[in-house]
Amino acid sequence: DESFGNVFVEAMASGLPIVAYDRPRTRWIIGDHAFFADAREALPAAIGTALDAAPGAAAEMRERAQTFGWPAIAALYNDFFGELLQ
Repeated sequence: DESFGNVFVEAMASGLPIVAYDRPRTRWIIGDHAFFADAREALPAAIGTALDAAPGAAAEMRERAQTFGWPAIAALYNDFFGELLQ
């Protein structure tokens, strides 16, 4: 449960299925395009489901990953600092 899991964005950008613990921060990063497990015991089932899933969400995952790209983040910082200076 790290502050920001780059590995999630890297997997999304690659169109790979993601299995993760069900945490609010993780859901914020990944959105609804992951296979969540709420406990360690649930991970094997989530991995099995992810492996069996159709790759249809890959394009949506790649698009979501772009929201964490440097151009998008720089624009957010620019807006933030602009608001501070006003």
